[in-house]
Amino acid sequence: MAHSGNQSDSPEEVEVIATLVEELLRSKATWTNKNDETHPLTWNDILIVAPYNAQVALLKQRLPSARVGTVDKFQGQEAPVVFY
Repeated sequence: MAHSGNQSDSPEEVEVIATLVEELLRSKATWTNKNDETHPLTWNDILIVAPYNAQVALLKQRLPSARVGTVDKFQGQEAPVVFY
């Protein structure tokens, strides 16, 4: 996505991620775990990883139900869907 002049946060990227997450949840998507059990996709199944704390703050403001953090916060964790 095109933008310019952003250093530690990008409102443009936040809107793209928000749109993608909201569309995914609205679509009633499902995921299948390692035991071959299918579940509906929820906010808890999505991680959003951002490189800077300023970007994390913007994402949390726009998507308060989302699991958002830096790489350090989510190190060793996994989810059916991860946005980076």
